[in-house]
Amino acid sequence: MKKNYLLFFVFLTTTFLVNSQTTLFEQPIDGTNGIVSDNFSDGTASVYSADDFNLTATSNIDLITAYGFQNNMDFDTFTTGIDVFIYADAGGVPSSNPTLSGTGLLELVNLDPNGSSVDIVANGTGGYDIVIDVADAYGSTFSLNAGTYWLVVAPYVGTTGADRWNWYQSTDGTLSQAQLIDPGDVFGAGATSWTSLSGLVGWSSLAFKIEESSLSIDEYNMDQISVSPNPANNYITLDIPNNPSNFTSQLYDITGKQVMQKYNEKTMDISKIKSGVYILRVKTDNGVVSKRIVKK
Repeated sequence: MKKNYLLFFVFLTTTFLVNSQTTLFEQPIDGTNGIVSDNFSDGTASVYSADDFNLTATSNIDLITAYGFQNNMDFDTFTTGIDVFIYADAGGVPSSNPTLSGTGLLELVNLDPNGSSVDIVANGTGGYDIVIDVADAYGSTFSLNAGTYWLVVAPYVGTTGADRWNWYQSTDGTLSQAQLIDPGDVFGAGATSWTSLSGLVGWSSLAFKIEESSLSIDEYNMDQISVSPNPANNYITLDIPNNPSNFTSQLYDITGKQVMQKYNEKTMDISKIKSGVYILRVKTDNGVVSKRIVKK
């Protein structure tokens, strides 16, 4: 059985997503220990863990993978949502925390675990990796300049220990020490502000990976997808290079709600949707392109 240390301690633009990825930063799993990083699904409390990562150049954050486990071994069917936050660095700790809405550089709240933005990968006995398609969830390319940042990943789980998702330990020594915040002090450890994991559980790094898409020539041609007319009243028509036989078109409003989906159809009837700004996502075997659409 894997250890849950915290329980023991107290009791718009165009964007691409393709199969070829470049790893920008990675901390691998080291051992079988982990730390809680969860929202309680009954709304009573949240406990967040965070670790920092460094970018050597301006980069698009396309995929985030957090490596973790759940002792009940039903996380893939049990969790009801996923939160993902990225914060600036403030002298070795995150500049803010998820209880303060609007303070993060990236705030993806309550992502559908069965939606297109999330992939939960069962990885061994009780191991569950959370993979976030940032471009899909954000609705456009999300970029960060060179520098140091902090990542928080927190799924929605039950209140009992075996329900909770635990973020795997990684090899210590990379950048600053990982941190934990328990705003309501539900575990009684006094970590109501960001607190070093080394002082709580004796180790100080979390296992995760940050990736950026690498575009081939064929994938670059995805940028040639066009939509007309735009703005439009009643219909929009897609012009897709190489005329793929299989593609999916999904239209989202500015809140991220999907309002339409079509398969292998280059003309979409938008006459019945409200006027406003929408994001059209076109998925082919080569990748995904997002286009900003204005409905008059």
